Amino acid sequence: MSAEIVSAIAAVVSAIGGAFAAVAAFRSADSARNAEQAADEAERRSALRQLVLTAKEVEVEGARGAVAAAAAVRSRRDLATFSGGLGGSREKLDVSALSVKAERAKEIEAEGKLFAVWPSSLATSPLEEIDRVATKLLALRVEARAMRQDLESERADFERQNDTYRQKVVQG
Repeated sequence: MSAEIVSAIAAVVSAIGGAFAAVAAFRSADSARNAEQAADEAERRSALRQLVLTAKEVEVEGARGAVAAAAAVRSRRDLATFSGGLGGSREKLDVSALSVKAERAKEIEAEGKLFAVWPSSLATSPLEEIDRVATKLLALRVEARAMRQDLESERADFERQNDTYRQKVVQG
């Protein structure tokens, strides 16, 4: 065999090997693309799952805040009754402030309800939008918890004052 024939055979074998390498590279790129899409989808599902859980916490905390506000109003009205200030300006001012907090708690609860169902309304949104909403919900959760704790503290203060009046009545 002449060197030219050997060289031609080597070139053909090399071309065939190159073709196999190109096919393998395309398959590898396709597999990498599929793996990336699967990872993106898993990240989206995880982000949506966390968002829905956070939204549910916001909804619950908002509802608990509204209940705490109603309880504080009852305790404040009892205090007004015991102290003889029923219908007074201080009672009206306190009840009005508590009503504003109750309304805010209901707004927070409603905001949580918007995103507290699965599948989320953000299912096809970009991850940046999901992250923006999740951050907003986290802030609302903090606000709702702080408000509920403040309302529970106010109610406890009213109840302590009510107890003082009750003891005076009992002692005569």
